[in-house]
Amino acid sequence: LYGTNQDSLLTYIYNNINWKLIPTFQEPIAIVDFSANANGEVDEVNVSSEWQDPFLSEVSRVFKSIPKWNIYYSKEQFVRVKRGLILFFNEETKKRYSSK
Repeated sequence: LYGTNQDSLLTYIYNNINWKLIPTFQEPIAIVDFSANANGEVDEVNVSSEWQDPFLSEVSRVFKSIPKWNIYYSKEQFVRVKRGLILFFNEETKKRYSSK
């Protein structure tokens, strides 16, 4: 579901972020590279941002909580596929994707 529908993925991310940990005086941007293991669990997350913890840890926590991610096989062998996403943390994205 989340691997094929970006709106669903963004809704999940922005609904599960603890917005109290997001700096409000500026609009942080995070570049997230992630991948899932053979069970579809997101287990590798790398967050790049000019911001530090607790912001980085919070973004990583939410990605690791994604219920199931698409998994891929080639010649009956699991293939880890890395994905990337740019996230904008501002009032516009909060209003569009978050119910909080």
